[in-house]
Amino acid sequence: MDRPKVIERRGDRKRSAEEVAEYLVAVGTSLLECGCPAYRVESAVRTIAALEGYRAEAFALPTGLFVNVRGEGPSATPVHRMARITEWGLDLDRLVRVDDVFNAVARGERDLAAAEDDLEAHRASPRPWPRALRWLAIGAVGGAAAVFFRGSLVDAGVSAVLALALHGAIFAVKKNPAARFLQDFVHAFLAAVLAYGASRLVSGASRDAIVLATIVSRVPGMTLTTGLAELAQKNLVSGGARLMEALVTLLSLVLGVAFAVALGRGAFAVTFEVQAHAGLGIGYQLAALLVASFGFGVLFSVPRAWLWTAFVSGAVGYGVSATALRAVPVHAAAFLASFGVCAFANGMAKLTDKPAQLFQIPGMMLLVPGTFGFLAVSALARGEIEGAARAVEVLLVAGGLVIGVIGANAVVPPRKIL
Repeated sequence: MDRPKVIERRGDRKRSAEEVAEYLVAVGTSLLECGCPAYRVESAVRTIAALEGYRAEAFALPTGLFVNVRGEGPSATPVHRMARITEWGLDLDRLVRVDDVFNAVARGERDLAAAEDDLEAHRASPRPWPRALRWLAIGAVGGAAAVFFRGSLVDAGVSAVLALALHGAIFAVKKNPAARFLQDFVHAFLAAVLAYGASRLVSGASRDAIVLATIVSRVPGMTLTTGLAELAQKNLVSGGARLMEALVTLLSLVLGVAFAVALGRGAFAVTFEVQAHAGLGIGYQLAALLVASFGFGVLFSVPRAWLWTAFVSGAVGYGVSATALRAVPVHAAAFLASFGVCAFANGMAKLTDKPAQLFQIPGMMLLVPGTFGFLAVSALARGEIEGAARAVEVLLVAGGLVIGVIGANAVVPPRKIL
């Protein structure tokens, strides 16, 4: 949504505080369900209320939204609203639609009742990509991840197949309400078991590369980075909640792998240790970049017309990071890559009048330190001092990403809230 100074209102009737409060809750919950950070949601709520002639305060959490709306003058009665968020995830197509809705309201082209109907319709609308293609994207991300983890072409193929199999298994687990909180544990356990089986049956398959590649979709790297960004914006409760969510997810993944290893050690003397591999050449790395960008674009519901920007965003992040790593430490490279991706996203937001997150998220997914976090917790669980060093590295990389985002917003402001 545009900032107040660049929007001209055309409506005549002043909406009531109750109408505005209901509308703000509808917009805020839609944004939170799309995966929008709390500080952006709160900023959007305040700006929309100001455009309607009211003052509003919002308290956004990953699982809820509280809104207070007050008119001008000391005698104005405040209106309070609250909504519970039960499901959330990255849905960039819906984010673009929500942005279009409240821009139209701000310009006086839609009334609040019609806008709320639009928001509800967008909640129920299908994803822009068919289910079969989303399944293909899951396998594509798994295969590309194996290349990034210095696996072989055999590892990439096995990882792609296992990623699809694991997605099907977790899809079945989701249907059981009592087991839905075990998704991460079950995913990691099955990943370790299947990776061991593949390494025994397929010549040249690397167990550790396959495990990392098949669990990468569950590793909460984006949640960790968003939590730190919210803490940097002084959204302490929301940021702390996201960090705890990331920690619990990491623990579930580590316990799943550890449980599989414990069973394997007792039966087959199996261990899980990350080995150094030579990896594939730059040509394969670039091919994996294209495949991963396509996969993330489909999984995060990038609108079809803008899928090409996912490739550009991913290329910017990968190119800056790979170049910077030749001269600076990994956390400094993360800062430079994050700055580059967000500067690109903010520039595109200015040119297209679309949310900057549409162009930012696909590129950032290749930078987030989720796998570092998994390896750090795994090493700590094994009692290795290396785990502490990896944990510090995770925080440095995540901090570099956050500062890069903040720096890009200061140097190349998007002139949009989202």
